Amino acid sequence: MDINAHLNRLTVLKPIARNSDPATSHQAARKVRRTKGVEDAIKRVKAHPYETAGEHVQRAVDAGMLVCEATGISKRISDAEQIGYIHSPFSRKDRYSKKNGRVWVFASDDILIDGEPWVAK
Repeated sequence: MDINAHLNRLTVLKPIARNSDPATSHQAARKVRRTKGVEDAIKRVKAHPYETAGEHVQRAVDAGMLVCEATGISKRISDAEQIGYIHSPFSRKDRYSKKNGRVWVFASDDILIDGEPWVAK
């Protein structure tokens, strides 16, 4: 399964360009930003399975990412789930918010990115 083959499925997700932007801006935004964000979500989930989205966000903030950037992680995790790269086997209390949250795990070890086996770096 190649991640690039799923770019068309991303078009059904909420657009990230402004409504007033031309169609070419919408196409470029979906192809570049969504792909990078989804790949980042996949890497985070594979590197730290069984964490909630909130825990992934907190881990990014603790590593120096700006809060405004880190909050987008949970949306990219949802996008990765919609495409089928990750899934949530159960829910539990988040370590930070103490609210129930779904934990995330990698769905498959046979994903290819640019034709090569995907490996977390």
